[in-house]
Amino acid sequence: MEMERTLSDSLQRHEKLAHAESWMVAVSGGVDSMVLLHFLIATKELHKKSIVVVHFNHQLRDQASEVDASWVENQCRILGVECVIGRGDVRSRARESRESIEMAARNLRYQFFAEQARLHNCNILVLAHHADDQWELILMRLMRGSGPGGLSGMSSFQSSANQHTLKLWRPFLGVDREAIVAYALECQFEWREDQSNKDLKYERNRVRHSLLPVLLGQFGDSAKNGMLRSAELIKVEHDFLLKEADQLEAKEDSLLDFKKLHKGLQRELMRRALIRLGVKPEFTWIERLRLALSGSFEMLPSGCLVKVLDRFPWLEQVKNHSDLEFENTSVEWVLNDISGYSSFSQCRFEWTIQKAEGTEFSYLSLKAEQEVFDADRIGQRILLRHWRAGDRIQPIGAPGSIKLQDWFTNEKIDIRQRRALIIAEAPGRGIFWVQGMRIAEAFKVTSVTNRLLLWNCLPSTSC
Repeated sequence: MEMERTLSDSLQRHEKLAHAESWMVAVSGGVDSMVLLHFLIATKELHKKSIVVVHFNHQLRDQASEVDASWVENQCRILGVECVIGRGDVRSRARESRESIEMAARNLRYQFFAEQARLHNCNILVLAHHADDQWELILMRLMRGSGPGGLSGMSSFQSSANQHTLKLWRPFLGVDREAIVAYALECQFEWREDQSNKDLKYERNRVRHSLLPVLLGQFGDSAKNGMLRSAELIKVEHDFLLKEADQLEAKEDSLLDFKKLHKGLQRELMRRALIRLGVKPEFTWIERLRLALSGSFEMLPSGCLVKVLDRFPWLEQVKNHSDLEFENTSVEWVLNDISGYSSFSQCRFEWTIQKAEGTEFSYLSLKAEQEVFDADRIGQRILLRHWRAGDRIQPIGAPGSIKLQDWFTNEKIDIRQRRALIIAEAPGRGIFWVQGMRIAEAFKVTSVTNRLLLWNCLPSTSC
């Protein structure tokens, strides 16, 4: 009855559902999607719809993935509905795009759905997401620091990001998984269990199997209901913010002052400005640009130079700034002797290698412009150069690596200055020094260090 009620409510609220000639249903073979398929088939005559099933094989479980695809295809044959199977190499996509396996899988899957929607002239894609999926998603986004657009969760009816004419319909979004499983058992439906859903290397599985049981055990269903209610409140207020931003961008107000707008509006407008430039709207960049002075220039992670404006379109792409391009000059030298020097980019580098006398090296009387490294970790070759796109470093004391682009942003290094900074790299081993900043964690002196590399950088004019 609960599922029948939610289906009826959706059809009454959204005219496009009732007027569509066909519904395309995403079926993985799991209990959620199989119940959805059976449920829609049972009501299709009532609503005079044709149904097309789409199944995407992510090729992550070798033969098991192929077996699932064949099983779904066979079930559709028995049920008398059309079935289209898609395939994609998720691992290759993840390597090439530097996405997580989960994100690469999702992007390939929705590209396939959008393509099939065009081929079948169908603008309704039905998905089996339910209330437990919603709760998991909100928790994951909360831990990532998402804004209101993320914390409001999924919508029961919304446009697809891959094809705006395609509408995503989630009729079970208000139904618990427990109710869906009970319905499947009562009706004796068959389904497939995906063993990868228990693999804790995936974030969603860790939330589902490790975090949620603890929350439910400590706080019961009230925690779930409270979070879903908060998501609904956030969604309504976020919708209001979006409408305000729409109205503001539609005006040609010469008296508009971006800095006097509400902080929430500033963030939404700058988010849109980044998207228009094809840049992922990460919070760090939204804040940096929001707080930047009107008329200032910023180099975005994509390598796009923009000018910050005080009115729509908020950011303006700037071209022909050759002085701000990446500097490709470099010099490589070999540490064959116990000491030596070299010059690069108006600086003189002096170095000495000596035996370590324990982890304490205060006896060296290092000056401000000097550093000390584990010589054996660096090796014999050193490359001096400037910043390049994609450079990463793990600053000493940091828990992991970070893009130099992000590090410069966090340290508020001006875009011109960051291109002039000298970088020292141990080829094949990584960056170990950035001029004026912290050394790299992997090259620091430790209790097992045998040899020290003493490093001195001086302006060449002082030599």
